[in-house]
Amino acid sequence: MRVFSGTFITKDQASTGIFTPQYESIWYFLFFKPESGCVILTYDIHLAPFIRITSPTTSTRVYTESQLKITWVDNLNEWLKIELYKGSSYVKTLGNNVFNDGAAWITIPDSLDDGSDYKIKINDKSTGEFDYSQQFTIIKRKVSIYQPQMSTVYIPHTIRRIDWIGEGIGEYVKIDLFLNSTHILNITSQVNTDIQYFLWYVWQGNNYSQITHSTYQIRIQDTNNPKYTDFSPMFTITNEKHLTLLAPLESSAHKSGKIMHIAWETDSPYDTVLIELKKGSTLIHKIATAKNTGSFNWEIPSNVKGGSNYYITIKTTDNGTTGKSSLFTIVPVLILIEIQAPLLFTSIVLIAIAISCLLWKVKKK
Repeated sequence: MRVFSGTFITKDQASTGIFTPQYESIWYFLFFKPESGCVILTYDIHLAPFIRITSPTTSTRVYTESQLKITWVDNLNEWLKIELYKGSSYVKTLGNNVFNDGAAWITIPDSLDDGSDYKIKINDKSTGEFDYSQQFTIIKRKVSIYQPQMSTVYIPHTIRRIDWIGEGIGEYVKIDLFLNSTHILNITSQVNTDIQYFLWYVWQGNNYSQITHSTYQIRIQDTNNPKYTDFSPMFTITNEKHLTLLAPLESSAHKSGKIMHIAWETDSPYDTVLIELKKGSTLIHKIATAKNTGSFNWEIPSNVKGGSNYYITIKTTDNGTTGKSSLFTIVPVLILIEIQAPLLFTSIVLIAIAISCLLWKVKKK
């Protein structure tokens, strides 16, 4: 005895019912009345082909060289073709014979550029039925340098920022200096990618410090995967700058409360300098932050202790260069009182009288 299974539609004598076939096949409709038997109607149902992609969606963000999950619903045949589009332009076939089980994992090629208008297209190879996904975003794994730029000019011994953005790369990068496309110096062998900047004490090495070159480049590279690399535009590092103090002179003496003339010469273009008074390794007095004009007049404070072995240091406030004077002496205020001649004579007379009186009293006793 053959057993049938099916879907109950309605039991009313005069009514309508709705039945939705789930797939193409021959379907049998049974109309049953106990007293008179049943009538069987046979329908060979062919469904219209359709497919609807359910992911990726507009919220999908995926890196190159990563797996993208594609899902869909359909009533198509077993083998599908999956293609990648950017906007309305065909980019690449991602799978030519993909088994139709409603989902597929596809590797995003590393050759793709960034974009938020990528789409997936799925084709039924036999019927030609297809669907496009919503637009989604692909992010290229890369490192991009933003500083230095082509117009950048660095001076040795100054501190400057190197800026970059790492997208989907490893935890650490290394930074190197190139001249005329030749590696000359490792700046740092490891810095965290997420920091996205590095404070560089600018130095191009002794072999290159006396000449200005405009063909330097910074290279930033993923420490684990060297393929993720970027070079900055060519930029300039100048020659090492110098600063020489011309005054005060060696072994000169300077009075507290008086003006000391400080003079220097430098090839640094920086516009301000820091001037300080020191003795040995001790900072005695911060004199001024002044314009880099080559001279400055300083009134020595009266509370500066007298002594020798003082010297002046001057450095540009970008830290590019520093100069140091010869040793000199500061004479305290008490030694430098200018005693006029009449006052000196009167003082001597008074002292003589006092001594005479003292001697007379001694003899009288």
